[in-house]
Amino acid sequence: MKHSGIARRTLLLGGGAALAGCSGRLHGYRRRVGFAVVNERLLIHGKVTRRTLREFTEVMEQNPQITTLVLQDMPGTGGDTATIALGHDVRARGLVTVLQSDSSIAAGAVALFLAGTQRRMVEGAEIGLTSWSDGGVKGRELPRGDPAHASRRQYVQDMLGTDAFYWFALQAAPEDEIHKMTAQEIAHHGLLTEPVKVWN
Repeated sequence: MKHSGIARRTLLLGGGAALAGCSGRLHGYRRRVGFAVVNERLLIHGKVTRRTLREFTEVMEQNPQITTLVLQDMPGTGGDTATIALGHDVRARGLVTVLQSDSSIAAGAVALFLAGTQRRMVEGAEIGLTSWSDGGVKGRELPRGDPAHASRRQYVQDMLGTDAFYWFALQAAPEDEIHKMTAQEIAHHGLLTEPVKVWN
């Protein structure tokens, strides 16, 4: 997966960088996750942790004009519980989720993207799936030994109205590798609510 240049240019890195070339205000929390508010858009990068929902809530309370969550460079998350809680909050707020041309998301960050009431993507963005190989999968039988799979499946069902993408994601990536979704896979599984935007 590529690393988003805009995350390096405009967002908090290690708790001390200033926002460059943009008038938004920074809200950063060390290296876990960083936020930048730009008008009605909230830019987010980094790894979701147990603290992210509280931090996200604080930013939203301070910026009630926000309607759109832009996911930038998000290589994954720190756990299902935190991601699912944040995703349900994003959906409850009615936020739109967006991937820019240089956005790169993987693993649990994909689940966060699904939370948008509308989900948009600019050509060039990357969506990566990681292997959930523990316990093995047979047909549509939940893997053994990890009750978190049931909550993942239910979350996808809640966000997309079907659990088909869960079963695809469960087996798409080879073990210890990332599967970069194709445009056809993204469209087939209904990850977007409108066609990919292409810049001319």
